[in-house]
Amino acid sequence: MSFEREKTELKPIVEQSIELMEEQGLNVDEWEIMVDSGELWLTVWFVEDTVETVSERTERLQTGLDIFKKQFLGTETSLPKVVNSNYETSPDNNAFSCWWS
Repeated sequence: MSFEREKTELKPIVEQSIELMEEQGLNVDEWEIMVDSGELWLTVWFVEDTVETVSERTERLQTGLDIFKKQFLGTETSLPKVVNSNYETSPDNNAFSCWWS
């Protein structure tokens, strides 16, 4: 499955989410929508903050993920509304990911 239609639908949702994240003071570095192993993936990376504690980083990742999910769930799309998501609380992790099977 190529997910081309779904990628096209997801792009403006991600762009709007990024704008909202930046309005909340989150510094997004880059983002990517890709297909891997038959799943559609979104990954959002943030600018690294070297003075940030692990709990602050975790809060930032959770806030960004919550903003994306709210935008996604509030937008009509052919993608399933069940979103798999993940971020790690390790000090070297600076991104969250979402995927659909």
